[in-house]
Amino acid sequence: MRLHFLGAAQTVTGSAYLLETNKQRFLIDAGLSQGSAHSYELNARALPFHPRHLDGIILTHAHADHSGLIPRLVAEGFRGPIYATPPTIDLCRIILPDAGTIQEEDAKSENKWRRKHGKSLLTPLYTKQQAEHALKYFERLPYLKRTTLGRNIRLTLHDAGHILGSSIVELEVEGSRLVFTGDLGNVNNQLLRNPATLPHADYLITESTYGNRSHGRISDRVAKLKEVVLNARGPVIIPAFAVERTQELLFDLHRLIAQGEIPPLPIYVDSPMAVSATALFEKHPNCLAPEIQAMFRTRSPFEMPNMHFIREAEASARLNKLNEPAIIISASGMCEGGRIRHHLYHHLSQAETTVLFVGYQAERTLGRRIRDGATQVTLFNETIPVRAKVVAIDAYSAHADANGLMDWIGAFEEAPALTFITHGELAASEALAERLAEEHGMISVIPAPGEAYELMPASSSPSTLRLREETA
Repeated sequence: MRLHFLGAAQTVTGSAYLLETNKQRFLIDAGLSQGSAHSYELNARALPFHPRHLDGIILTHAHADHSGLIPRLVAEGFRGPIYATPPTIDLCRIILPDAGTIQEEDAKSENKWRRKHGKSLLTPLYTKQQAEHALKYFERLPYLKRTTLGRNIRLTLHDAGHILGSSIVELEVEGSRLVFTGDLGNVNNQLLRNPATLPHADYLITESTYGNRSHGRISDRVAKLKEVVLNARGPVIIPAFAVERTQELLFDLHRLIAQGEIPPLPIYVDSPMAVSATALFEKHPNCLAPEIQAMFRTRSPFEMPNMHFIREAEASARLNKLNEPAIIISASGMCEGGRIRHHLYHHLSQAETTVLFVGYQAERTLGRRIRDGATQVTLFNETIPVRAKVVAIDAYSAHADANGLMDWIGAFEEAPALTFITHGELAASEALAERLAEEHGMISVIPAPGEAYELMPASSSPSTLRLREETA
């Protein structure tokens, strides 16, 4: 049995793990690489396998850095099942066509510049139509329903508590139990259930996004949000992930307004994807925390005075002329695409504007550059000065922090024989590996991109466990 680390190795985006047994090949996640000047090249590069030869894909959750390469695989011949929870499939019906539209629009915009400068033109990674076609291969798999894949693999999905429908993947194969955390959520998340804990794993593949950091308390983040709103002299522009982060923000704003702690400023959710995703929270109450389930029985916790959900591009464009205090929540969360880039284009140069970051900003993303204090940025091939006030609230996160990861991994009845640390910048992964060794005596490795490891059966004694590294 061999496990290939094709993406999210020593970086955060592009999750993709290829599991090969003697007779089957399954991909766990198929995500887009994001945030690099070379993201298009990374996503369009030749694959180390032919999609037609895959027996299936197992999807941990709907975020594009985990799901966004699926339409390309289908366009290139993949015809197997894609296993995911019902909420994940519903979210993919929103996210993947949107990703296809963005691919087309980005290529169109880039090609205007390329034509002008005599450069070769880009082809979209895939189109909206191709993304919609890919959806026909999804198969619904509820949490805790153990299913057999082919001849010798058993799959169970567990609630990861990261976003609606997110999963921890448990695979029983060739006498070994492999557990993939996917993206692991926070304990005591206001909206979602806590991540499920598992008793056993022979091989653990864990994320490490915040492997070297701790989140603040929810009360502190709400206090900081209140402060930002009360001090606003103009629009508060909030780049936010359309799924989960936008809903968390709305929930916090709902409480602050209901308690009279902030005025009922106009609030604009300017993201068709976020508008659609918010409706899914009511459709899938079994994923929600008990308090949120109870609130939905009377009134949506995302509704409040002066609330505006915006789908139409014309209504979005009108927000570019806003000068008075208001809250604009828009995607994408790292400012790499979507309507948020237009809001930044029009408002970053205004000293009255506040840009509030409430999510992780990967290296080399526009959001990371602004958050790190860039005095100017490039948007739509123009140089824009940054005069806006830039604020960050780190306590918003759909990922477990370092202590959360340690607690979750520490809940295994017996330490896994080997832990692979992925989905993190190298410093975060190294910090988690060090803590696992010191506090739990665990053996960990941090795979490099393209490495493959030979996994021995769990019945082998520890001395006979072998690893083989290869460049894919």
